[in-house]
Amino acid sequence: MNKKILWALATMTLLASCAGPNSSATSSTDPSVDSTASAESPTYESDDSAKESKEVSSESSSAKAEFPAAQVASFLADFGVEVVVPAYVASNYEYAVDDDYGCYTISSTFETSQEADALVLDYADILSKAGFMVVTDTEEGLAYYSAFDADKLVEIDFYSLSEQKIFVMDIYVLVSTEFPQDSIDAWLEGWEFTGVTIPSFAAETFYYVEEGFFGLSLTVYVLLEDEASANKLLADYVKALQDASYTFDDYYGIGLDETEQVCVEYAVMEPEVSGDPFIFGITLTPWFGQDEVTYLEATEFPAAFIQEYLEETGYDGALSVSPYTASAYEYCYDGDETEEYLTIRSRFDSIEDAKALESSYAAALSDAGWDVYDDEYEDYGYLAYSEAEDVELQFYAEKEAFGDYYFYLYVTSYATQKLPETGEEDFSEAVAGATSEIAFDSVLDIIAAPSDHSSVIWNNGAFSFVLEKGASDQNVGNFTDATSEGYLADPLRAYGKQVLTIRSELPIASVSFETDGNKYASALANSTASTGNLKASGSSVTWTLDEAATTMSITLGAQVRFDSVSVTFAA
Repeated sequence: MNKKILWALATMTLLASCAGPNSSATSSTDPSVDSTASAESPTYESDDSAKESKEVSSESSSAKAEFPAAQVASFLADFGVEVVVPAYVASNYEYAVDDDYGCYTISSTFETSQEADALVLDYADILSKAGFMVVTDTEEGLAYYSAFDADKLVEIDFYSLSEQKIFVMDIYVLVSTEFPQDSIDAWLEGWEFTGVTIPSFAAETFYYVEEGFFGLSLTVYVLLEDEASANKLLADYVKALQDASYTFDDYYGIGLDETEQVCVEYAVMEPEVSGDPFIFGITLTPWFGQDEVTYLEATEFPAAFIQEYLEETGYDGALSVSPYTASAYEYCYDGDETEEYLTIRSRFDSIEDAKALESSYAAALSDAGWDVYDDEYEDYGYLAYSEAEDVELQFYAEKEAFGDYYFYLYVTSYATQKLPETGEEDFSEAVAGATSEIAFDSVLDIIAAPSDHSSVIWNNGAFSFVLEKGASDQNVGNFTDATSEGYLADPLRAYGKQVLTIRSELPIASVSFETDGNKYASALANSTASTGNLKASGSSVTWTLDEAATTMSITLGAQVRFDSVSVTFAA
């Protein structure tokens, strides 16, 4: 979808408000279409006073009763492109070259929204019969279509602004007869990269330019008739990168610019169908450097380290993680606030040596009773699970970009984490006038959870959130026995007649809660507070206190599922 569609969405939102009463990207030279031109929309003039105008830009338009085929052809000819854009039937046409978006826009206004909506489907059929590839998607309620000619020289986006009774088509040229330095400069500027040199390369026909999702990459490629021409272009471009002082990683076919801001991937792609052209292309991606992780080092497999981790996460079974053989081992705790795991890795002299360990280690684990899978190898490498499926191993061989060859092993325990029975509350980070939050997306902020499940205390260094069983029939977290997992996180479940208390050493002026849904916010708002009043708005609840206090409590009237709690300290 071209970014101009976003203008249409904004227009629809504006009309609604006036009337009254929302990944890991990878670079590739694969020429899949992802056009992303951006800017404002053109001015439209009309001889029909009943028509609603688009947003204003510096570009004026014309109006006529015939489809502007000659004007479209002239627009395309300026780019050296000859593609016949099929006409559609309407009683009026408004059209303009939009220099901001870099497209040619045509629109028609109808008596009813149904007519504008119907034309979208009719035009999709017209384009398809004319040999265009038509795709569709929906963005925030707006159905839009995109069509591409057989050579992917032109993209046509078309859609209906139903409330305005307008049909719109935007024509984009996807190619250039000159190396697209302007597009590259704009991409570099968007990332605020300076001093980066991206060498150009020659093309006999057109350059194709595609920007990745969210601008995470920019690809420039050309089509060539034979492999020899493609390989020569590749060799010449590598030489150009060398002359520009790039650092190379031949394993991945990438170069790092002298300022270490941009990676340039270069490649030749063979045709999937005999007779189709070869492709030479480059893809630009930001370089963020290697992850800075501090590893411990050992000459023996760190079995004791793994066992300690398993015990800390509550795993009490007899489990042995099979060792693998290497000259040295590096290991560390890794992960984030919601999941912690172990990383173990070993360096090898070649990727072949590292990959040889994959298959031998998979066989060793299988012999030891682990269930080993490789059906998602391209995405995750090998995955192995213990008999009870409460411990996962992930392992694969990999070369770091501009780095060494490694065999990686990740150990993750899904056993019930052992929580501390008692803990000391800390309020040293409380600041007058500041806001502080406890998020219930993990159990890492729990400082005390008695084994009888009568209470639990969360503390983030500024305030505490205490949940007690009170007169409820259910344990805190709904633990049913010593081995059950309970519901203390993501979200935290609290039940009717349980009591929550918030406390700190500094007076608290107000409290707000985020719950897991409107019904839980309503249940919390209808509970009994020790002071002030509770008011729900959507899934949020605001607790307005009678006066600032260091301790306050609520006796719940029904089940509430908490995502987070925030307090604002008195100034």
